[in-house]
Amino acid sequence: MKRISWPPTSSAIGLLFAIAAPVLLGACANEPFRTQAPKALSEAVFPADGSPPDPVLVPQGFQARIISLCYSRMINELSEVESLAAKSCEAEGERLEYRGDDRFLNTCPVFQPLRANYLCFQPLTAPG
Repeated sequence: MKRISWPPTSSAIGLLFAIAAPVLLGACANEPFRTQAPKALSEAVFPADGSPPDPVLVPQGFQARIISLCYSRMINELSEVESLAAKSCEAEGERLEYRGDDRFLNTCPVFQPLRANYLCFQPLTAPG
């Protein structure tokens, strides 16, 4: 039987820190937050060659902004995500459209692995 020494050795403290640090850091980041948009969506809305955006995504007479948010279904309510997206798209004449979630190979951290993607449409001419 192996005896446990006290005080703990530096390797035991290091192991404890390695386990505790991500949990503690994850607890701090509990609100949805803005992140980088998916590459495919960015390329469709803002083509690199200067051509117009995909007309299926961006209707004629509008320009679009992409709003991407990291969140977790375990720690965030869907209403929190929608509220943050809506606050990012609340100027006069703007409208928000949900474009889906993605989970794999995105820029979100492990504790908030989902990325919700929205398009905020702004009319090219002033409303009124």
